[in-house]
Amino acid sequence: MLDGLFLDAAVHHQRDRAYGHVQDFLQPRTTAIFLVLLSALAIAIVFLHSNTYTRKLELTRQIDDRHIARVSS
Repeated sequence: MLDGLFLDAAVHHQRDRAYGHVQDFLQPRTTAIFLVLLSALAIAIVFLHSNTYTRKLELTRQIDDRHIARVSS
C-alpha cells in the first residue's frame, strides 16, 4: 500500500512538472517573442511572394514587347 502512495506521488509530481513547463512556455514574454517571430516570418513570406510576382510580371511584359516588335517588323 505504501508503494502505491509513492507511485501516486511520483505520477503527480511528473504531471505537475510537465504542466509547469507548459506554464513557463505560456509566460507573456515568451508569447510575445513567439508572436514577433511569427509576424516576421509572415512579412518575409509576403515580401518574397510579392517580389516573385513582380519579377514574373516584368518578364511577361518583356516577352510581350519582343513579340509585338517581331510582329510589327
